[in-house]
Amino acid sequence: MRAVNSASPPTPPLDIISHLPLPLIKSQIIPPAPLRSESGSEPAVDFLLDFDGHSWIAYGASSLLVISHFPNPLLEAETKVGPIYRQVIELSPEDADCVSAVSWSPATPSVGELAVALTAILAQSMKVEAIKWTGSGDGIISGGIEVVMWRRKEKSWEISWSFKPIVPQVLVSTSWSADGLFATAPCSQVQAGGSSSPPNEARKCVLVCQGDGHTKYPQAELHHPMPVGMIQWRPSTGKPSSRHARHALRPVLLTCCLDGAVRLWGEIDDGRIRRAGKEYSDQKAAKLSFCVIASVEVNQTLNGFLGSDVFVSWAMEVEGVTIIDNETSYYSCLDDLQYDTAGRCEWLIGFGPKRVATLWAIHCLDDFAPVRFPRVTLWKKQELVSVEMEAGQFLVNKVLMMRTRASSPPVVCSLVQLLPCNSFAWAQLYTQVPTSTEGKSANDGHCESHLTACAKGVLEVEGHTGKILQIAIHPFSIEVELAASLDANGMLIFWSFSTFFNSHTGLPASTPSWKLCGKVSVSDHSPNYMCLSWVPTLLGKDQVLLMGHTNGIDCFIVKTSKNNDEKVQFHTLFSVPFKLEGHEQRLSRIYSIPLPSNRNGNFVSCKFLLVALWMDGFQALSWEITIHCCDSQGSCCDEHLQTFESEFSGNKYSVSVDPRSSVFPVPHHDDVVTCCAVVCPSDLVLSVEQQMISAEEMGSCSYAYHDNWLW
Repeated sequence: MRAVNSASPPTPPLDIISHLPLPLIKSQIIPPAPLRSESGSEPAVDFLLDFDGHSWIAYGASSLLVISHFPNPLLEAETKVGPIYRQVIELSPEDADCVSAVSWSPATPSVGELAVALTAILAQSMKVEAIKWTGSGDGIISGGIEVVMWRRKEKSWEISWSFKPIVPQVLVSTSWSADGLFATAPCSQVQAGGSSSPPNEARKCVLVCQGDGHTKYPQAELHHPMPVGMIQWRPSTGKPSSRHARHALRPVLLTCCLDGAVRLWGEIDDGRIRRAGKEYSDQKAAKLSFCVIASVEVNQTLNGFLGSDVFVSWAMEVEGVTIIDNETSYYSCLDDLQYDTAGRCEWLIGFGPKRVATLWAIHCLDDFAPVRFPRVTLWKKQELVSVEMEAGQFLVNKVLMMRTRASSPPVVCSLVQLLPCNSFAWAQLYTQVPTSTEGKSANDGHCESHLTACAKGVLEVEGHTGKILQIAIHPFSIEVELAASLDANGMLIFWSFSTFFNSHTGLPASTPSWKLCGKVSVSDHSPNYMCLSWVPTLLGKDQVLLMGHTNGIDCFIVKTSKNNDEKVQFHTLFSVPFKLEGHEQRLSRIYSIPLPSNRNGNFVSCKFLLVALWMDGFQALSWEITIHCCDSQGSCCDEHLQTFESEFSGNKYSVSVDPRSSVFPVPHHDDVVTCCAVVCPSDLVLSVEQQMISAEEMGSCSYAYHDNWLW
């Protein structure tokens, strides 16, 4: 039998050029921290209690709009799993164009999908400071240097009217429709020039207008002794014209003034309180007139400061299903509002000072026969025990409540807050379901039995608040799956990520692959750090991070938690000082190149070359560094001189630092460098424990720079 030569012909080399450009996996955007208002306007955050069976929050982060699922704190299954969806939308390619206002539409769309699509762009010539939908979703009002009312026209939008006030309006509030009433208010901060100057007098005034298209300027001015920090129309629970005039809800405007008083303003007609069923388009009324129909001295009642550590708003009526103590209940009183229910009341919810929630009941708002002024009753104070929320922080001005009758107190009350750590907290006050032995009904009117329990949920949305200086991914990303990022405010954030991307090409990821696993503020340190780099080694379960500043490089041991409690142990190991004569530009980059290392039992040694680069004049310094690690009972002996010693978390570290030459060829001294890269071994992605690199395998230690030059 003859042997057959089955050797295949040689494979031709792969033509890389023909495959360029290479396709990229759909990238994910890791948004920065939520924006905090600096102009006195409401924070760019809005909360949606129920859409598609879930709760949602939308917020602005720099030039990005972030929409995230918010797990319900009353549902244990949701809180264990965490948010199931998040979408980041880039509204502008310019980082300076920040999102200044966010608002959910109250009109539920006919098709509910877990995705966000752009349906319209409303362009204005002036910057928008605040936006708000009308209760029916047929209009949008925007505030700023110019106040504009947009009206929905089938599938498009058009400007119904606009005007320019004396001072920019950063607070806006709407009633039910685009033809109804709206109100605006300026920044609550008094500017220089005297409190009686025209601009500052205008800052103490709330503008009210009717959006019927006939009048393009404010028709009423509500003067206050001090600036106003919040305005809100009485929440609408249905189209007013759909009810009989006798059962219609009268529009009432709530204003929170810095003098410590919450005022309720009602419209008057020829000195009499206008009946709610009267059409707003009645042209006989030449000008709107309002008066204070009720007030609450909040500062005196709660011993706080309204607008600083106390916030008050209307409670918005919603319907829905709650699961409390494994008991499912449906709450709604919207149908009850269609009937003339005796004792019907509205509710004001106050938060603060500290962790105290206060509820006021407002009766007789719609009594016209006979005419009666509203009756305000302080119903209950409830301290939110074991809740991190405090009133001195940013509170989303949307308090939601559920109840069974229009005359009964809330059974569930929800409020959302942006914490100082840049996370959102959702507190739900609820009434515990009584047992059969207690013999109490769900509608028991005694305040002691209502809203006595509190469930809290936290949505982690932390990120950077300043410009990101550098991001460093650990070289052993297959094993460590750890990255670090540094911003100009001195915040160092550690991220855990998955090497298995969870998104299909062309489709947004439902959940982010990068998750915050810890953060450290280095702004209090004397040096201002400007760059960072991971050491390409593993010291057992520890990682080593290098951070550079003007006068040296600091080395830190990093321990991250494995149980997602976001605690990072950060320990200074050693510092390498340096000073370049006549060179004051900040350090550009630091690099580390692995050198042959060894491991012997409990003794671990890593060696690497540290390179510091300055792009101005292209100068460099380098050091050969050896780190020995052993347990506290072991010995870290080495032939090198031990220049640093440290103990941390049961381990003993010994470090030797030897300066190395950083001389470049003479012909390149006067060249201008645009970018630079340090060449590292190609097998760096494998850990030292998986692949022991011996001195024979690496040969002679040679270090190379790869530069791009501008001639």
